[in-house]
Amino acid sequence: MANPLSPLNGQNQSMDYLVTDAGVAKLRRGVGSYAPTGAADGSADTSVRTSPATTSTRTSVAGAASDTLLLAANVDRKGATITNDSSAMLYVALGTAAATTSDYTVTLVGSSGAPFAYYEVPFAWADEIRGIWASATGHARITELT
Repeated sequence: MANPLSPLNGQNQSMDYLVTDAGVAKLRRGVGSYAPTGAADGSADTSVRTSPATTSTRTSVAGAASDTLLLAANVDRKGATITNDSSAMLYVALGTAAATTSDYTVTLVGSSGAPFAYYEVPFAWADEIRGIWASATGHARITELT
């Protein structure tokens, strides 16, 4: 099978990307495109274009002083945002391990009014997102892009 990144296979092939656990981007047939340029020996510089998100789903998760699932794993997720409208600190954890006030990815400071703390989930993160508040007040306002 030919190297899909080889310029010998032509330009702007229809492809989709897959990010492995090691953080390596691999291409597979599907939606999106790549545009290789460079030498015929396969040492091409490659840019990858993915299809844009076309759907947004908004949810609200009530504040809880215990580990709470904010977003389930979703392989179709292209992005997500989280806003903390609670007066209590929200500790957000990426992954399946429980969020705690001492083991988390990012904190969203609490506020009694707008503007509220806001977080953009890293591009193409498809696993679970969990959270825990310093006290059970307010909500996490979430928008998932697919």
